[in-house]
Amino acid sequence: MHKVSVVIPTLNRADLVAKTIDRIENQTVSTDLYEVLVVDNSSTDHTRQVLHQKAAAYPNLRVHVQTKRGAAATRNVGIREALKVISKAR
Repeated sequence: MHKVSVVIPTLNRADLVAKTIDRIENQTVSTDLYEVLVVDNSSTDHTRQVLHQKAAAYPNLRVHVQTKRGAAATRNVGIREALKVISKAR
């Protein structure tokens, strides 16, 4: 089970989210200890394509697409998705 979930809400920030994921994944911490969960708030740029490529490269990256607009809703989805992993481990 992961010890930390890094939740990244995003909207139309393909290049920034790609750099952020790369920087997180290149840390010296073992990838067994954390997951990266990106919640895309229905981006209209190429964010989904970038996330699909990154998910193929990083096995501890999960992507969720949020259709309800808004930063708070997107953050809440990220928290709920992170908690699902905890409840499955119990």
